[in-house]
Amino acid sequence: AAGTGTDLSEVTSGLGNSLKMFGASSSDASKYSDVLAKAQAQANTTTSELCSSISVAGPICKTVGWDVKDLATLTGVFGNAGISGSEGANALKTGLARLASPASEGAKSMDKLGLSTGQTYAIFNENGTLKSMPEVIGNLNKAFSGLTDQEKIEAASNIFGKNQMSKWLTLIQASPEDVSGLRNALDDVTGASNDMATALMSGTGGTIEQLKSTFDVLKVTVGEAVAPAFQKLMENVIGVMNRFMELDPHTQKLITTIAGIAAAIGPLLIVIGKMATGIGA
Repeated sequence: AAGTGTDLSEVTSGLGNSLKMFGASSSDASKYSDVLAKAQAQANTTTSELCSSISVAGPICKTVGWDVKDLATLTGVFGNAGISGSEGANALKTGLARLASPASEGAKSMDKLGLSTGQTYAIFNENGTLKSMPEVIGNLNKAFSGLTDQEKIEAASNIFGKNQMSKWLTLIQASPEDVSGLRNALDDVTGASNDMATALMSGTGGTIEQLKSTFDVLKVTVGEAVAPAFQKLMENVIGVMNRFMELDPHTQKLITTIAGIAAAIGPLLIVIGKMATGIGA
């Protein structure tokens, strides 16, 4: 949260969700934190966008053997093209499903481009497993490289559908070297989140942020401490209100009248007391 300037509760929720999406344990939290911190720093994306992307496309990426680094890399590629994390993740989820089970026109385009299993730029291995993320993006890039603009749009539309073709063209036309560079940069990121937090939290601004965070924790702690007593008080108040409502209307009116008189007497006694003090002086 400190290293990326993101709300603590948002980061906590997003990190926990990311661990669940990829079947990781709490012992991997530090590794995931470093990956998310580095990924948002090296591309035009944010921690929030990364967490959103993982929430949408995490399950299918885990299913095909791609890890959080692969998804973070693609989210960065989408971000650099101005595509939000959730939009890119939806396109990725839909596109991978279409590559695995293409419609008739999509299958024809894949055969023509050499993307079908057993062909030059195959997306899936002979045993049915999906190739690595860099290989898939690289093969798509090579298969589409010799096409005209019209042919690219037609093929992408046939394979990925009209709604998602533009986003997949963003991935397809991205330089394989750039994609591999972004992906490889996430392999050795130990301590990245801590280093970024240390840098951003130094100086006056960092001290103020720490003060705000400490105050937030204090509010929660105090709230937990007084909650039992407050709950007991509320239960007593509810009990009194229920007993009042069970009384007959005449008694309720009498009690209300007495309460009103008592409320009026208080300020009146204060005024009389001040007058008496003044007269005595």
